[in-house]
Amino acid sequence: MLNFNDPEIRMRNILRIIRIVALIVVFGLLLNAAEYLDLDNLMSRDGLAQLVAMMQSWGSAWGVLGAFAIILFATFTVLINIPTVIVLAAVAIVYNPMITFLIGITYWALSCFLLYLIGHNLGQKLVSSMLEALPKKAHQLFAHNGFRTILYMRLAMFAFPPTNWVLAALPVTAREYITASVLGGIPHIIVWSTLGPRVIDKFISGEAGWWYSPEILFISTYGLIMPVIVSFFMPAEKQPSEAASDN
Repeated sequence: MLNFNDPEIRMRNILRIIRIVALIVVFGLLLNAAEYLDLDNLMSRDGLAQLVAMMQSWGSAWGVLGAFAIILFATFTVLINIPTVIVLAAVAIVYNPMITFLIGITYWALSCFLLYLIGHNLGQKLVSSMLEALPKKAHQLFAHNGFRTILYMRLAMFAFPPTNWVLAALPVTAREYITASVLGGIPHIIVWSTLGPRVIDKFISGEAGWWYSPEILFISTYGLIMPVIVSFFMPAEKQPSEAASDN
């Protein structure tokens, strides 16, 4: 319950309300931006074909500047919750795997910075209050193992839109969020930089049985295996009692 009697508390409560309203407005705009800009059809065959043609025209008309235009465009699509693997696969059709990887890692790192800047400043207190409702042990594990949580989530789901903003609002530093997100995204960027064109070709062609081709099966399952593999090389998870003794 909000308390408006004490001037200091009243100001904090007003700022909290402003932050929540700003969060709702920003997320509302971002969630609807794809529809307003007619970008919500990128997951269709026609939409993908148009996306590839657009990037090819940028690359041929602008040269190196075309790559920078693609980086800005791809960053924007992450912010408006368009699955970035679609954009990354389209980039892989236009450029070779190495350039695609460089473009992918650049726009992914830039996207993570902006996600943290917006999501953490507007939604951190809201998410923290939700975490406090969890059992004490679960809350402390989230609070003191944020890097590990973000890394595993990125390895499993990469830039799955709902997770981008939630992870950005966890009680972690910008360095932890961006580093864990970039490290967790590298395997996905490598995979989509190399297999992306094949996946797009099969999807656009619509040939019989495309959805159980080796490329599709691999891309659909490797994300589930990556966290398990990486966990063998990670240090022991920090337990709540250890985190409390450090403070």
